[in-house]
Amino acid sequence: MLNELFYEIVPVILYHDDMNCMNYSIENRSPFLDRKIFEFIYTLPNNYLVSDGYLKKILRDTVKGFVSESIRLNYQKTGFNGSLDSLVDIYGKSFKEFLNDNLYLVNDYFNTRDLKEFIHTNYNNIKINNKLSKFLFTILNTIIFIKNNKDTELT
Repeated sequence: MLNELFYEIVPVILYHDDMNCMNYSIENRSPFLDRKIFEFIYTLPNNYLVSDGYLKKILRDTVKGFVSESIRLNYQKTGFNGSLDSLVDIYGKSFKEFLNDNLYLVNDYFNTRDLKEFIHTNYNNIKINNKLSKFLFTILNTIIFIKNNKDTELT
């Protein structure tokens, strides 16, 4: 955990976050990475960190009354992702055609047979949930990456 905190995850995320913010002349803050908060957290007993199956128990208790209970007491980790349909018309003919025409590019990475069947049968009759949206987003990005790097050897 300390290795991830000091070397693998946090520094990498902070670097990219800093690059993104500097690109748009925005000052970024990461209040939970304050040294004093970090040192204080490591003095707390474990039941303040995890209790009754909830991680970040002290943070959840702190925001009680300020944050909706449905959010505060949610066990599932949730990111702040924009939905795929906010970027493209996922039910539109051009998106389906784009996927269908380019799925061959990702055959080595994904099982596209089921996806092709999904596109051709019930695509307009199904609500695209978060899991499926993320999967489609991954395929879309992989297709775009391969198309933009077709002259580069991918290993």
